[in-house]
Amino acid sequence: MNISGLFRSIPVARLPSYTSSEVRHSAKNFINELKGIKNTAETKGSKVSSMYQKTENYAAKLAKSADKGNIKDTLKNVSKLEKHSEALFSATGSPFTKSAIAAAREERLNIYSLLANNKLSLR
Repeated sequence: MNISGLFRSIPVARLPSYTSSEVRHSAKNFINELKGIKNTAETKGSKVSSMYQKTENYAAKLAKSADKGNIKDTLKNVSKLEKHSEALFSATGSPFTKSAIAAAREERLNIYSLLANNKLSLR
């Protein structure tokens, strides 16, 4: 057996289906809450609008990787989502977007706790 055949036979760690569906649901809720910030992001200029697009893109990638059950990609996308969303929230922080930002942060926190609980159960 050659080396590539050996690596193909090693099982890849996957998210349990209940965790992946909950992460996917929270990521979609995050995207919905993010829409409350969209107008403010667009009025603040192209840089902030780009931040919004990147944040929305990583939330969609997170939902997709969770749907596939891919732990590695899910963890990568959640860390990039955190980075881009915090920058966006700082740039768009205003009384008008406060509730949308709080709701989006709540969904992001839910995703973290789901993945942390899953990581503990895999050990």
